[in-house]
Amino acid sequence: MKKSMLFLLFTCLIPFPANAQSYDEPPLCLHLVDDPISYEELRNHAVFNCKNRKPEKIDYSIIDLLISIEYSYSPPVSLRGMLLAAACSESGFNPLAKGDYRRNKRGNKRPMAWGILQFWPWAEKKELINRLDPKVSAELWMKRISERIDKIKKQCRYRDNKRQWLAAWVTAIRAPKKGGRCYERPNHYTVLKRWHEQIRDQRRDCLEWHEEDDGC
Repeated sequence: MKKSMLFLLFTCLIPFPANAQSYDEPPLCLHLVDDPISYEELRNHAVFNCKNRKPEKIDYSIIDLLISIEYSYSPPVSLRGMLLAAACSESGFNPLAKGDYRRNKRGNKRPMAWGILQFWPWAEKKELINRLDPKVSAELWMKRISERIDKIKKQCRYRDNKRQWLAAWVTAIRAPKKGGRCYERPNHYTVLKRWHEQIRDQRRDCLEWHEEDDGC
């Protein structure tokens, strides 16, 4: 499927709670438990299972934008939703969020981190981006990770694609460290793993419901 067509699919999806179901119809099981996690499922969890933002305050177009940008970089299937998990953790999907307050020379507190992914001022000085632009911020975030893959392969000697991406992920978002960060994991990954686990649990419950129903 072409990426443009996939993006249209996401933008046409109607926001709907993860567990919402008509009492007159049995739940639809669209996936087996071990099937790859889909972006449709991740979209649902990003909206309804982000602890930093209430669903009614989330701009669905932001979610779809992040999905389309992540998809264009082709991360491992097992890490699908990495950009969504980061944006949820950093800003609750708020492109105007500001945080990490520090005192200036006058003693006044000023936010150092801006935007949906909470980039610091270096991003504007070095990369010449507008940190409050979610598209530009998301593109830079994914670009910084993908650009480190080749170096991680040599430095960490990982052959597994997922491990390469995890090491590149944590290296891209943290300060340089002597010896690298081959064995570290980004905090955002905890959110992503929880979403993946919840999705598989929902699939399992759905399939078990149908098995019990068929046996009646």
